[in-house]
Amino acid sequence: MKVILLFVFGMGWSVYLGGALVMAWVWRPLQKGLPPGQTGILCLKMGRIYKYLALASLGLVALSWAVLGLIDHHGVLVGTNGVFEVGLSGLVRGIVGATIWLALVGFVLVMGVFLHPSSHIRAETTQGEAGREKMKEMRLKSISRMNRVLKAELATALGATLIMAMSSATVIPGGH
Repeated sequence: MKVILLFVFGMGWSVYLGGALVMAWVWRPLQKGLPPGQTGILCLKMGRIYKYLALASLGLVALSWAVLGLIDHHGVLVGTNGVFEVGLSGLVRGIVGATIWLALVGFVLVMGVFLHPSSHIRAETTQGEAGREKMKEMRLKSISRMNRVLKAELATALGATLIMAMSSATVIPGGH
């Protein structure tokens, strides 16, 4: 069971981190060379796919992490013998992991729910030139904010990956 959970954790993290890297290092630079009409359509579709893929992957990470945290060194579910003992290091690991996970989910939700939709605001034809300029300015500000959030998300994800690598398998509950 532990191997399966570690596999699910690894796959979830790999898919999430791969998606974040593609969004930041492939998609965002590629957008700059596309015509505005194509960029809008592709950005809308890519953003929607990324949001659901990232949230599903982070969900698998959280689920497998939580269950792994309840398994002791021998693969026995902690608490089945009537004793539930996490210890200080397990508590710290859980708090750090939960904080990073919440930050990553927060980044994805901020981009997917607030910033991404506002980057696709279109001016009504009845608004005139001033209205269209205002909408364009709002859209550009939203895209700029999204770029900053995307960079913060990627930095957090890469930092978490570095922490896991430096800690070897001990950072993953049950990965002794």
